[in-house]
Amino acid sequence: MVGLAALAAIAAVAYVHGAIPGTDGCVLRSVDKEKYVAGNDAVFRSIRLPRWLRERYATTWVRGMSARNSCLPIEDEGGRPYGSFTSTYVFLQKPGGAPIGFDERVLRGEWVRQPNTSASFRRGLASLTVSTTHESVLLSIDYRAFARR
Repeated sequence: MVGLAALAAIAAVAYVHGAIPGTDGCVLRSVDKEKYVAGNDAVFRSIRLPRWLRERYATTWVRGMSARNSCLPIEDEGGRPYGSFTSTYVFLQKPGGAPIGFDERVLRGEWVRQPNTSASFRRGLASLTVSTTHESVLLSIDYRAFARR
């Protein structure tokens, strides 16, 4: 029984380190959510948003993205291991107020619009997607989005 457990442990280590064909660089655990979200927050704080828009901040939600290189279909925090997290910062129109929008000129000189997109931008490894309606502006950030490509 001990021999079988040892063999299973050796196989698991070999699998994770890519010694078994098709498993190069696979991951068993999620990235650290707290650190990842802190990176997203740092990028968000660096965007020079007008004060009137910052005053309309309502909430932030965070969504985990499954790692593309998961070793096994195992569960970590309710799903496959997360390879990244996207933070979405929500700004809402004041009740009865004028519609809000987003002026892309605040990004000029730092962010580059991504080809074939209407509202996706890149700055270094970070991505920013801007979504707007008459009532809201959503800024979705992944501070390491382009590190995985």
